Amino acid sequence: FFMGKLMDFLNKLGAQTKRFKRKSFYKKLAIKFGFAALLSLPVLYFAREYILSGDKIGFGDYDYYFQVYEAFRKTVIEYGQFPWWNPWISGGVPLFGNPQFGLISIQSPLVLLFGTVVGLKLSIVAYYLMGFWGFYWLFRKDFSASRVRSALLGYIWIASGFLTLHGLGH
Repeated sequence: FFMGKLMDFLNKLGAQTKRFKRKSFYKKLAIKFGFAALLSLPVLYFAREYILSGDKIGFGDYDYYFQVYEAFRKTVIEYGQFPWWNPWISGGVPLFGNPQFGLISIQSPLVLLFGTVVGLKLSIVAYYLMGFWGFYWLFRKDFSASRVRSALLGYIWIASGFLTLHGLGH
């Protein structure tokens, strides 16, 4: 009788411990996602011009990029073909071998899903976020920098690049 009661008590205690560990795991996961969202907010604020401008096109050579990706989108969606060739510019230029066109990149699925202008702008924001987090983890893991130092160096990396000068004009 006593051993049965003891086993029941231990089973109940084990179930409560598992529930506590599960709550603890979810709490830690929520803290990590909150931390990631908090550190990503300045990057998103920095890229707000891309996010808030909707489908307005850019300036300069962005017209060329928008045209190339629109040719890709039209070729795939409307004609159901592989994007080998762009017949809509300069009498026709290669699309597949063009180094200024990224067929196997983040831009391609985003352009197919959201349209040319919005897809390219979302890809730039995605590159900003990946660049920040890549730099953050590089300094955090490889150089054993503190969280604050890693975040600040990641922000410096994002705020001083080609896209900043070229696209946002900061």
